[in-house]
Amino acid sequence: MPDARRKERQLVTTRLEKGSGSRTLARGLILLAYAAVFWAVLPWVMLRVALHLDAALGLAFTTSRTARVIAWPALALCLLLFAVAIAQYRARVGQWPVSAFRTKKLAQGGLYRLWRHPIYLFYVLAVALCGLLLGSGAGLLIVLPLLCAGTVTYAAIEERALAKLFGPCAEGYRRRTGVIIPRLQMRMRVPLLLLFGCLLRLRVNHRERIPAEGPFFVVASHRSYLDPFFVAVAIPRFISFVTTDRAFSGRFVSWLLRRMGCIRRKRHRSDVRCARKIIRDIDECGVVGLFPEGERSWTGGVGELKPEVMRLLLRFPEVPVLPVRIQGSYRVWPRWRDRPWPGRLTVTVEEPLMPSEEESPEALAERLGRLIRPREDHPPGARAPACSGLERVLYRCPSCLSFRSLLRSDGGLACSSCGAYMVLDRGFALHVRSSAREEVLAIHDAWERVRARPGDLQTGAFAAGAMEAPLPPLPPGERVILATPRSRVSYSTEEGPMSGSGEIAVMLTGARLITPGAAREALPLAGITSVTTEGSSLLRVYHKPSRTLLQLQPGGDSVLLWQDLLVLAIEAISGRAPVRS
Repeated sequence: MPDARRKERQLVTTRLEKGSGSRTLARGLILLAYAAVFWAVLPWVMLRVALHLDAALGLAFTTSRTARVIAWPALALCLLLFAVAIAQYRARVGQWPVSAFRTKKLAQGGLYRLWRHPIYLFYVLAVALCGLLLGSGAGLLIVLPLLCAGTVTYAAIEERALAKLFGPCAEGYRRRTGVIIPRLQMRMRVPLLLLFGCLLRLRVNHRERIPAEGPFFVVASHRSYLDPFFVAVAIPRFISFVTTDRAFSGRFVSWLLRRMGCIRRKRHRSDVRCARKIIRDIDECGVVGLFPEGERSWTGGVGELKPEVMRLLLRFPEVPVLPVRIQGSYRVWPRWRDRPWPGRLTVTVEEPLMPSEEESPEALAERLGRLIRPREDHPPGARAPACSGLERVLYRCPSCLSFRSLLRSDGGLACSSCGAYMVLDRGFALHVRSSAREEVLAIHDAWERVRARPGDLQTGAFAAGAMEAPLPPLPPGERVILATPRSRVSYSTEEGPMSGSGEIAVMLTGARLITPGAAREALPLAGITSVTTEGSSLLRVYHKPSRTLLQLQPGGDSVLLWQDLLVLAIEAISGRAPVRS
């Protein structure tokens, strides 16, 4: 009995080997036929037809020496990229690029990140360059357009077949990848990599941890204007960054961000459209970039990771989260500075983590926070930066706590009340020198010392400042907390676009935000649900009952001061904290 079973297994194995051998032979013959037809017979036929038409129609021409000098290297490059595209397809898909072979994988790496059909693209370009070198007018004017039309038709048929096989992933790949010209984000990677490498000595650690395919979230801290560009350079895949709607206000910038694939998000209220686009990108095997703090850090510290971002990640437990730690970006371009500063930059890709379905948003935030928080051992810059703009964060003197007293002086800040002098060192630590002592503080610690407290609402410490016009009469018991004489104010409602009111006085009291002369002259604090800052000088206030979004540029005052006091006043009158990032 055992011998009979052994013979039966040997017979089955022999049959499988014969079947496998016959299939291999058939695949080899098919591959040979495709190579002969498309890479030998078709070029020969096109050449003969072109030369015949040249003779019949008199379309032949003489190629200039300059054109030949340019065309020969270009042809060699096209043939090289053509061969590379075939090799990359073979390496990533596991078979040769022949439509008769049923593909089990979607090629998305290498040249396929830039072009959907690099084999066809460089094949057509090589034919065009051959026509130029041969001086064939018929080849360029008749044969080449017919080849392009046939190639486009054949590629469209292949894309429909891939859509049936891979569904949303194929559709997302088609949307993220160009046919002839790569998408803007992918085109910018090489020049940005060279620029950051030369100016910032950019170093990217552990690229091998980046998933080569499939969807995932990229999560990083947000301490600089340039953080999205640093992440895009480090991750060689098309990333859809979630971006505040304020960035889309300009026509050109809005067009640029849409071409970059950014997802628009409204910070002042829940945004269903943004959530749908994120879900669409993940379903289409895309990459979504998130900065879970919600805004750029003013002081260089990593803020609280938003619970709504953690809940979004927990909604996709099967999708990896790729933490990215960026070190040095705050020194390069902090939020309070108007222009960047030379420095060193290091981007470290951490191991991808998988959210657990049983994990709470708080636990996930703690895990992610440890991975994306920059370390303190980053080397200092080549020279000490200037303090210009730091008064937007330190709206009081860290030494005497006097308000509106810091003035720019010789690259540092000087207090007009106590005479203290502040300067930054190469490690971005703040040296505060007064007549009594000298302190060394981190910018975050200095801000914690000077930031407004609930008691300041009652003392009126921030209400100082000369008003060019008398304040309007207020009801008994309503105290002015903060007032600025010249502020640029604009507002919008759900029904209309943003409209401006010019430069007017703005006052914050214990009950209202008053803008005399504007269409919305007063917003009760109890109805304000969002107080966010954009850039370094713009405050956005959303009043939910009237659905009014107010934009305020407080002239001469720190926008961070207005945000801190407004949040404190809302908490005092309503007992709840508004959204502030």
